[in-house]
Amino acid sequence: MKLTLSDTDHLNATYTQENGTSLYQVVTPSGHGQRDMVAAIRKAVPESDQGTSADRYASLAQVEFHVLVPSVFRIDGKELKTTVFFKNGGPTAESLGSSRKFVGPDGKEYKWILGEKAPSLVLNDDPRIVVAKFQEKQHRIFSKSRLAFLEISSVGMHMVDLIFVTFVYIETLRKEKETARQTAHGSAGL
Repeated sequence: MKLTLSDTDHLNATYTQENGTSLYQVVTPSGHGQRDMVAAIRKAVPESDQGTSADRYASLAQVEFHVLVPSVFRIDGKELKTTVFFKNGGPTAESLGSSRKFVGPDGKEYKWILGEKAPSLVLNDDPRIVVAKFQEKQHRIFSKSRLAFLEISSVGMHMVDLIFVTFVYIETLRKEKETARQTAHGSAGL
């Protein structure tokens, strides 16, 4: 499954399937870019269940990002701190580690690897098995540019919603680390 972003900002985009139908929408109020924000994640309602065009999406989850306290997932009426959901071998899931582990609904452990350019999700027991990976937008001069997309392999089809919600969180962490790295490199040259 390939989910293409409508915008370069993963926190304010519609994610469309290869057949052209949208599956998810992420809306984050303006002023994001710093912590203490909430990303609302909505899932498309099947056509037969739609009332009006305003009812096109139903709430799936929220990711509440924080600086001084753990971030929170709100999904299926439950609230779960990211420090409980993810394990990374460090003191907290908000620490500087480059991966986050969680147990899927099938009882298997999965690991998001933040990466420098894009995150990928692998089976923790066999990191050669890629469950999902994100590809940033590619700007091309002599051919058509490619939009950013999240690709989920058949291995992850039983937990697409969970992969997507955790992706929103992980990509935000990765971008924050990338910004911090660029700022540190820029400051070093002063």
